[in-house]
Amino acid sequence: GERGESSPRWSPDGRRIAFVARRGDDAVAQIYLLHADGGEARRLTAHPTAPSDPVWSLDGRLIFFVAANAPSAAAKEKSRLQDDVFAFEETNYEQRHLWVTDLDGKTTQITFGDYSVVGYSLAPGGSRIAMSRAPSPLLEHRVRAEAWVMDANGGNARRLTTNEVTESDVALSPDGSQVLFTADANERFESYYNDKLFLEPAAGGTARVLLPDVPYQITAAQWLPDGAHIAFLANHGVHTQLMQVDVASRRVTALTEGDHTIAGWRMDPRTLFFQTLRQVAAGAEAATQHGPLERIA
Repeated sequence: GERGESSPRWSPDGRRIAFVARRGDDAVAQIYLLHADGGEARRLTAHPTAPSDPVWSLDGRLIFFVAANAPSAAAKEKSRLQDDVFAFEETNYEQRHLWVTDLDGKTTQITFGDYSVVGYSLAPGGSRIAMSRAPSPLLEHRVRAEAWVMDANGGNARRLTTNEVTESDVALSPDGSQVLFTADANERFESYYNDKLFLEPAAGGTARVLLPDVPYQITAAQWLPDGAHIAFLANHGVHTQLMQVDVASRRVTALTEGDHTIAGWRMDPRTLFFQTLRQVAAGAEAATQHGPLERIA
């Protein structure tokens, strides 16, 4: 496409790729579907605002995404009249909520209210969602984001945290009993600490720091399929490494080594492989590294 594409996501069966792009006469970017064996992509959504962060359901029949609410009639009229100038800190946004579409493009809103979904993940079984909610999509309000869990249809929402720090990477364990998140805080949720791993019962309770005394910052954490281990990026200051921790014993194992920065990583539970994108200190080219999950679990 002339305007580029973003957020490519494999379908669970590997037959399709969903991505976000603005093509043709699209007023805003939309979700497109492309067959993996070739051909032209087809537009899936016709949403009034641009979708982001698409995630396939486990059965491949649905795609979840986050998008802003449609502008109000008053906002549209201001835009038409070019009377939509606003001051830097003046409120001028639409809340961002969670939506889902089937493969025919029928879209349903899942979350409602005066807040924004700033991050979410599907539980391995696909029936529940863990997410981070903030008062608005503005960066200044991310510190007030809190961890929540709910059913995949939006029902039975439960708030897990109440504090003044930002929770990230919120995710339910494979058995649904615990919620993982990272936060730049200590066990009392006092801020200005290195990001740490937290675990909290999904039914509610007290969050605990899994590794309170490690000398590095923990980012981009994810449950491994066995539910007994968590993989994460560790920022050691001059390099980053992919590592894992045994939840029961708290034993930490390094999965990568070397003078590099890992810019991102993904783990595919179906093929039991992980992939990292590394920036090597000695050169400017990014390298891709693969490793079997049997080796790290």
